[in-house]
Amino acid sequence: MNSIPAKLISLLISASVSLGSPISVLAQNLDEEIQKPAIATSTQDDALEAADEAEEHRAVEDNDGVTYADVLKDPDNIDLNYRWAKTQVANGDIKGASITLERILMVDPALPKIRLFYGIVLYRLGNLQEALRELEAILALPMTSSLKNEVKAYIARIKKKMRSTNWTASTGIGFQYDTNHAASPATGRRLFAGIPITLLTGQRQEDFSYLFLLGMGVEHDLGTQAGHKLFANLNYYRAEQILLNTLDVQVYHWNLGAKLNGGRYGQFKISTPFDHLRLSEETYLRTYGLRLEWDRTLNNKLSLFTQLQGSKHDYVKTTDIPTATQRTGDHYRIDYGLHYNLRPNQRLTAGLGFTSQNARVESNAYDRHKIQLKHAWLLGKSRFLLSGVTLHLDKYREPDTAISPRDREDTTFRVGSTFGMPLGAVWAPLKDVLWTFTYEYFHAGSSLINYAYTNNKVSTLFTYRWES
Repeated sequence: MNSIPAKLISLLISASVSLGSPISVLAQNLDEEIQKPAIATSTQDDALEAADEAEEHRAVEDNDGVTYADVLKDPDNIDLNYRWAKTQVANGDIKGASITLERILMVDPALPKIRLFYGIVLYRLGNLQEALRELEAILALPMTSSLKNEVKAYIARIKKKMRSTNWTASTGIGFQYDTNHAASPATGRRLFAGIPITLLTGQRQEDFSYLFLLGMGVEHDLGTQAGHKLFANLNYYRAEQILLNTLDVQVYHWNLGAKLNGGRYGQFKISTPFDHLRLSEETYLRTYGLRLEWDRTLNNKLSLFTQLQGSKHDYVKTTDIPTATQRTGDHYRIDYGLHYNLRPNQRLTAGLGFTSQNARVESNAYDRHKIQLKHAWLLGKSRFLLSGVTLHLDKYREPDTAISPRDREDTTFRVGSTFGMPLGAVWAPLKDVLWTFTYEYFHAGSSLINYAYTNNKVSTLFTYRWES
């Protein structure tokens, strides 16, 4: 008789300890938590890449759909031919545009606007020496100051690309708002030994955080005819919470590797990424491994990609998470898919993926299937919008009996958009500063109520870039 109340008291005491601490809630959802810095950094990398594409796209933004039939009706019309060349570039026919522009310049070579566009086309074709000579020759012609500044900007871009070694650096600062950063269950209850217990603390809580990003990279051309390169990147990410200090995150990331040009077989990249993640000012996770990437462009519309990665995830016991080492194990991932250019200013990316995460304790090990769709839209005037939807289907290999004897299966859904623009459009001295604004909705469904929750996130970031 006395043993039953004693067991019940023991269970309730254990439950109150387990459920009364926000960090305990966090520990149940760290599989998602530790991915957030990588997602944030990847989003910002995509934004910087989109900003470059948007800047290059400005040269053909005002094309008005001139057709070759229009040119045939008035073949000597220089302006019509110029607009046709822009249409050709917008449609991906760079070689055809160069022929059109050469024909115009044979008639009248003293046209700085057309010669600038011809230099841009040569740059797009990879004829850097010819492009540089063309653009430097233009500077002697009379033109508006805005046109001259555009010529100088492309000259600087070409000279950078011609250097055998290029350095880049970036720094970003911003803030983020989450409606449920600690991933508190939607039901307000958690399972303990299969029994649902109402949370007294660790309820859904809003929070703000300050974001800091630093990055440095170097790329060296090996001087081969194929254009093989070596590269190294070093990045730092920090998120400082206002309220939930136990969720303060720092990540140090470095990556060394080589880019290999396989010609008609595509582009290959091999690298050795390393991450050091600190949680609440303590080392929590180190990952190191090998990554292989392959991209191949099939035509102006379609390209394919594949990424393979194998790594070791080495967890370290912390004050808040003494059982962290139970998660240590090998990590394997494959992603593959395609990029499709819907229009000259829009690209769709569709991908599938599979992840296998091993762990010392099998209840922390899982297999994941991924479906992802991404859309990039160049809005004009160097602005862009990046949108994406990601679906994860996770199946854990063994139940955690301290929570429930039931198997754990999670379905997570993430949808978000990032708007970006260089602030040079507002004030010229800020031309190297990129502003981004991101909204993300995250929904986690699970066979266990502990892991079913939603979160809305809004973040903004100002990033300064330097290149040499």
